[in-house]
Amino acid sequence: MSGAYFNIARILGPAPAGLLITAAGIGPVMLINAASCVATVAGLRMPRPAGLRRGTRSSGAGRITDGLTHLRSRPGLVRSLALFAAVSLFGPNMQVALPLMAKKVFRTDAASFGLFAGVFAVWSLLAALLTTLRTGRPGARVVGGLLSAAAGCLAGSAEHRARRRVATDLPARAA
Repeated sequence: MSGAYFNIARILGPAPAGLLITAAGIGPVMLINAASCVATVAGLRMPRPAGLRRGTRSSGAGRITDGLTHLRSRPGLVRSLALFAAVSLFGPNMQVALPLMAKKVFRTDAASFGLFAGVFAVWSLLAALLTTLRTGRPGARVVGGLLSAAAGCLAGSAEHRARRRVATDLPARAA
């Protein structure tokens, strides 16, 4: 469910911000953002340190080895962490890719980017909610289909880059 909360924030942030930037400019939107940060800092300052209690801790090295021992005993957890690490390291960073696609590929303004990011977040929210309904692991067909789709996207992207390179090289060679 944390994925759902994150995606709701992605829906409620960029879409209205894009519309506000188009209507009022960047300055007022930045002031609204600053006010939201002040509210967050105020909320973080509210807990009273006297009311907080610390539990007893074991040594740092023992906690790390206990965690690694537990990880070693759960092969499914190791595979999940390895997959997460691979996607995090080699997958596209959407916070960078979406604005670049909006500006360079679609040649749009702030309002269109806000709509683009909002639609993307709606589908991500839907995926997060549908994932919570799943009770078991995905079947081999689902995994195979996803891998085939990813391979097709990579192949299409490579072909597009190659065609674009050829198209930009031809006028240079003719001159």
